[in-house]
Amino acid sequence: MNNLNVATAREVALNVLTKVLQQKSYSNIQLNFSLNNSTLDERDKALVTQLVYGTIQYKLFLEYQIKHLLRAKPKESFVVPLLLMSVYQLQFLDKIPDHAVLNSANELAKKNARVTARINWLTGFYVMCNVKVHFYRRWAKPRSTYPSRKVCPSG
Repeated sequence: MNNLNVATAREVALNVLTKVLQQKSYSNIQLNFSLNNSTLDERDKALVTQLVYGTIQYKLFLEYQIKHLLRAKPKESFVVPLLLMSVYQLQFLDKIPDHAVLNSANELAKKNARVTARINWLTGFYVMCNVKVHFYRRWAKPRSTYPSRKVCPSG
């Protein structure tokens, strides 16, 4: 009994974020409507709520984190909300492993358009830069050994 039309928590969150960020819909109304019309269990509904409200709450910070990844505005309307949601998970949600975030972003990109390689590269590049900077800062290397801004602009 495998229904292929069942939406995942991240897919519902992406749909809500796309409508809120692109179409200027009210987040609480859109989220309640989407959650009431979904077949998600309570844990997944809690994850959707956390992803939507967390991404909106930290929107300015997340846009600053990804601005060096996007030189031009993407043609697809879901790309920016997907990147914002993915970076939010990578940055703020400790219980979700990085590989799960990257895999779900890749799967959502496959479902929506043919930009899978681009999304995979963008989120992977963000993870690489973030891990590299965190590694250097954690081990208290001298300032001269930090990654240069040319290699990793978000550091």
